[in-house]
Amino acid sequence: MQTFRTSILVMAVAGPLWAAVPPAGEDAGAYKAEHIEGYRRLLYGRHMVCSDAALRGDMPYVLAKACARNFMALKLSFVPGATLTHFEAQPPEDRARLNAAGYAGFRVWLQDQVTAVSDR
Repeated sequence: MQTFRTSILVMAVAGPLWAAVPPAGEDAGAYKAEHIEGYRRLLYGRHMVCSDAALRGDMPYVLAKACARNFMALKLSFVPGATLTHFEAQPPEDRARLNAAGYAGFRVWLQDQVTAVSDR
């Protein structure tokens, strides 16, 4: 059962869903404004699948690595002009700054999502 569950998670996080977002290194900000919310929601959905797998403790290394990259892409989507390729080429202090800025943007966005749902 453990192997089956892990296989499903790998397919969900690394499978067809990856085709719906730009390849690593492309700038999410280059997407038209009407597409960025869908991009972020897709990345957030993957992030939640990853979080659940991590809590269960059934996350192999390859999935953990894909999940970490997904979360970084989500955070960087809130930093204008930031890409995974750009981020990975930066010195540690700049990566820390970009990560913090992206995380701050992510938290504001997440709160806006919660507020929007509670207003319904």
